[in-house]
Amino acid sequence: MDFISSGELSTILVNFLDRFGYNDQANLSSYDLQAIYDYTLRFLPKEESIVRSLSEYVHCTFPFLPLEIRKAVAVYDSFQMSVDDIPVEEHDSLYELCLRLSERREIEHPAWKGLFAFFPTVLQFYGPYAQTTIFRGAVEFIQATSVERTLFKGYPGSNYPSYIRRMSAQGPVQAAICFPESEFPQERYLPIIVSLEAELEF
Repeated sequence: MDFISSGELSTILVNFLDRFGYNDQANLSSYDLQAIYDYTLRFLPKEESIVRSLSEYVHCTFPFLPLEIRKAVAVYDSFQMSVDDIPVEEHDSLYELCLRLSERREIEHPAWKGLFAFFPTVLQFYGPYAQTTIFRGAVEFIQATSVERTLFKGYPGSNYPSYIRRMSAQGPVQAAICFPESEFPQERYLPIIVSLEAELEF
């Protein structure tokens, strides 16, 4: 597997943003950051440090998105990070997850229950393809973190470590988030959306 350097990734992203005339000379609003934090904390009141960290991440990474979308993205990311790197879970993340989703029953896991209840709020801003990427990313993240908790490191020479890392890294999701349907209609921008997802896959 070929890896790209952070310098190469930076060049890809800068070139991509240049194509849309993005100008990062604007100062980021502390009001917006506080609004993102306050909104997200309502959904995860016991996770202040995660909410603070993810609010800052979303604020700095996606300043070109409308505030309403950034708030929703911060909640999406915070729900996931609230379960990341927990050595032991009180609730099994995968237990009946697909069955309950397909039968439209309530999810038992507290974090995933909150995330799936919140999905309509974040997905409403995106076209069908980006919605699918965001939804799939959540399911893959749940799978990956469940497997990571077993502390299995993979068999010698296997692709397992990079496979699990790809599932939990959320690159395509973060790419899809850049393309709200109101500004980037799927009908016109699908090749660009898919291309950026591919670049951020690992």
